[in-house]
Amino acid sequence: MNDRGDILLASKLLEPVYPATGLMKLILTPSETEYLDAQRGYYSISWQQDSGEKAGYTLNNGQARGVAEIVDSIYPRTISAQDVKLPTRPAVPVKFKSSIIESTGSPITTFQIWASNYTGTITVISSDVPSFSRPVPVKDKNYQLTDFSGSMAIVVDGHYNYLRLDFDNQGTHSNSANIGDITEILVK
Repeated sequence: MNDRGDILLASKLLEPVYPATGLMKLILTPSETEYLDAQRGYYSISWQQDSGEKAGYTLNNGQARGVAEIVDSIYPRTISAQDVKLPTRPAVPVKFKSSIIESTGSPITTFQIWASNYTGTITVISSDVPSFSRPVPVKDKNYQLTDFSGSMAIVVDGHYNYLRLDFDNQGTHSNSANIGDITEILVK
């Protein structure tokens, strides 16, 4: 409802997030919000019971409406992830580095790494110059893995001019015939 309570701005079913606890989310698309003016609005949650509606949300004072601030803004859009290049590598043990990732100005950088039977370390390194002549390990971003297969995410908080991943692949412990490897890296 709008601030005056005379116009219904939107009516949608909530999507369950954790049904066992009642946690739900409201999903509005750009086309559903495009014509909403900045204003204070109100929401109420209700469900059908018998021949009427029953409030599903009430404030401490017994009111069944919550406040929703509708602001002028830009609808968020997704940003595609970039492939991070890896060099051709000989048999293990071997140390290698990913390609250099230049900052996009975001305070958060996320790596998605896929591995197959990887044993070794992964370290996030930063630098203020693209040549990495002054490399600095990012604090608390050093991972020791043993026979790891699957996908892992590394989230780096903070503004860094340049980042890269350093790998020290030691092969696998459980099967010396399988050397293990990093198969793909995406960054966003």
